[in-house]
Amino acid sequence: MFSVGDKIIYPMHGAGVIQSVEEKKILGERKDYYSVTIIGNQLEILIPVDKAESIGMRPIGGHDDVEAIITALGGDLDPMENNWSKRYQDNLSLLKSGDSVNTAKVVKNLTILDRGKGLSGGEKKMLHSAKGFLISEIMAVDNKTKEEAEKTIDSAIRN
Repeated sequence: MFSVGDKIIYPMHGAGVIQSVEEKKILGERKDYYSVTIIGNQLEILIPVDKAESIGMRPIGGHDDVEAIITALGGDLDPMENNWSKRYQDNLSLLKSGDSVNTAKVVKNLTILDRGKGLSGGEKKMLHSAKGFLISEIMAVDNKTKEEAEKTIDSAIRN
């Protein structure tokens, strides 16, 4: 169980802070929800308390996790599908895991591809979203501004 004020990671959105626990009636069912503000874009989301862990919500990592992200960003292009549709599905699975190192690999690979041959519209959107996820985690762990966190990511990715 998480508490008000806890910093968490929510798959596909990134780092957030639990603002409150509220009982809400949604679709005719009363449940407790975490009200979470996502760091970086101030998005507010409700997460059912009874489903939080099963959908991948986890406590935010520490400095070792940020170092692992930076290491993953610095590697070479990983082998991947040439077909953009299959590659998109593979990357989406990595992002849904909520694992920051997997997200870093997606950001690295899509950034390198974008610098080369370019990306489809869907992959550009995925890159933007995944990068925002990493930015929010670095902001939360290292108390950096959005710009500083983005610079950390960009400088870690090899050309």
